[in-house]
Amino acid sequence: MNWCRIKWTRFGDYHELILFNKGKSFFHDDSRMLTSVGGGVSSCRGLHSSFHSTQGGLSLNLDVSTTMILTPGPVIDFVRANQGIQDARKIDWIKAKKMLRNMRVKATHSNREFKIKGLSEKPCNELYFILKEKPGDTGSRGEVKPKEITVYEYFRRHLNLELRTSAYFPCIDVGKPIKPIYLPLAVSKHD
Repeated sequence: MNWCRIKWTRFGDYHELILFNKGKSFFHDDSRMLTSVGGGVSSCRGLHSSFHSTQGGLSLNLDVSTTMILTPGPVIDFVRANQGIQDARKIDWIKAKKMLRNMRVKATHSNREFKIKGLSEKPCNELYFILKEKPGDTGSRGEVKPKEITVYEYFRRHLNLELRTSAYFPCIDVGKPIKPIYLPLAVSKHD
């Protein structure tokens, strides 16, 4: 998605509008412009622009346009809405894996954007990886000591994030097949 920023001054008042475009249409980045259609999908109203030649010269034609987007918010909320359930413990993870594949998400703890490759086979509190301690955290000889830690423990201890709800859910994989990067559902959102 491409973003565009329009700034103007009218009667001494400064205005700024942030839009995203899809094709030749522009849509306002404002939750008030969204209408939920169910299943984690919302319609967004905007403008379609085109230039036409007339006898008087070029004319800018603006029409109302509507597009469907995934409802912005936490990934877990999207999955629940998509499957039409309230209790996250009843999520069909096979169906969720298909729906989430290639979705762009932002990690709330780092503000970095990622593309979802899949879901982990194990829940967050059972998914281990090797953590290499920084040189300042090592023994007296300056050796780097690798240690095994769960994704849940890493986010709880090193980033001070409490992931109560995500502990028993799979993590999203945003890495490469040979080097997966796992993020708990609680720290990922869709914009």
